[in-house]
Amino acid sequence: MNQLKSLDPPHKGLRNALGKLAFITGKTNFCNQESVEKLKTIAGEVFHILKDHTHTENKFILAPLEKRIPGSTDHYLSDHDKIDEMETSLLERYNSLNGEQSNEDGHLLYLDFCQFQSMYLEHIN
Repeated sequence: MNQLKSLDPPHKGLRNALGKLAFITGKTNFCNQESVEKLKTIAGEVFHILKDHTHTENKFILAPLEKRIPGSTDHYLSDHDKIDEMETSLLERYNSLNGEQSNEDGHLLYLDFCQFQSMYLEHIN
């Protein structure tokens, strides 16, 4: 009998979105406003999806589980708090881009995003 894995489909989509944002961040010319605007649009969409997923998971997966087994969701909720802080910080950095940053500044954003991506992938594994 196959076991229902309700989080597999959304987590596959999140992995895909994170990978695409990492790729696009890594290839963006941060000195070009048009290139930066495309990146900002994609980053906004990805971070919106991430926040929506966390909200949905907290409300429809973790809240009912916590009612049945008190304390069982503490680790997940703690992770979600850390993830939310990192998402907020990164999104602010993406939103502050204006095409006047150096490509070195962009590379630092790319590395920080990759660090976030690694942590996020570990969380959903």
